This record gives sequence, C-alpha cells and structure tokens, in this order.
Amino acid sequence: MSLSTVLRSARESGWNFQTSGGGDAGVGIVALSAGFIDLTSRSPLPPQGVRARYAAAGAGLSISIPLNGDGSTSSMFSAGKVYTLTSAPLQLRDFSGGCILLSAGSNFGPFRLMQGGSASILLFGASAIAFAAWQVTAMASMVPVFGAPAIIPNFFLQREVWSSFKGLIAMCGANRGFGSGPGFALERGYISAVAH
Repeated sequence: MSLSTVLRSARESGWNFQTSGGGDAGVGIVALSAGFIDLTSRSPLPPQGVRARYAAAGAGLSISIPLNGDGSTSSMFSAGKVYTLTSAPLQLRDFSGGCILLSAGSNFGPFRLMQGGSASILLFGASAIAFAAWQVTAMASMVPVFGAPAIIPNFFLQREVWSSFKGLIAMCGANRGFGSGPGFALERGYISAVAH
C-alpha cells in the first residue's frame, strides 16, 4: 500500500478541525516537530472536544541556514479538514498511535525572520506495536550486519502500518520563525488524544 492509495481512500469524517499549534526545528537534514490539534466531533450531541498531541522526527530538505525553526499558537490562523480511512466512524481512540507527518512551508522577509506559512498532511492511528517494529527493522536494515535479514520483515511491517492508519488531517496555517526557506519534511512519530 502506498501514500497515493491511502489518499484515494480518504473520505469526509464526522469531525471538525478547530485550531492547532506547535513548533518545528531543523538541524541540517534532521527535522523535528511537535504540536497539538483541537478537534470537535459532530456527534454525539453536545459535540465532543478532543486535543491530539503529536511528536515526530525525520528528514527534511530546505533552502535555509543549518539551524532553523518556526512555531505557531492557537491564536494564529490555521485551517484543516479531518478525513477517515476506514468504513467505521472515527472514535477518540483512533486518534492515538503511530503517525506520519508530511509538511511543506517557508518563512518570508529579511533573513526570513518573520511571518511564514506551512501546509501538512498528518496520517494517524497506525497500530502502535506494528509501527514500533517497523521503526526498529528500518533502523536495523541500515546496519550492515543486520541489513539483509531486516529488509523482508520491514517490507511486511510497512504494509501493515500503511493499512492500519485510521484517518488523516490536512491542514495549513501561519507561523513565525527564523532561517527557514522553502522546504519540506517527512517525519514519523506518535500521536495521542484526550477529550477536553
């Protein structure tokens, strides 16, 4: 299963995006992200509020200085939409588990030290156990002594992870930062959600 296959299966969910906030940092090609997303369920009535927190790390490419970062708060502009990837309605528990974050953005102005913007797709709800095993075999496959034996289980675990995502959130928003030119990042991490 690929990203394009997952995106084609997305359909509108019974959840509304409210706001988001967080921060990103880059050190060379290493990318780090952490933040929160506030959502509201359209049912049951009254609507249920949920705050989902995530943290992820991965690789990124950008036209920027070696050390850069940006951040946003809930008072800054943000918009998004929540989609389900399953036939069943999304539940609170579905917003927890492994996640993949794909993002693109930039800061603008002198020395790029001012207002910027970003757009992201967050896939969420993958099986935490399969996701952890996928991470381990991915790292093991890069070590010469473990490389070959780890490739096959990593392939099957990757299929398991991609098929276990429960939904995705497409979002965009304003931020402020420094040293970050046009760029994109692909990160893996974990997300958890609680009612609030």
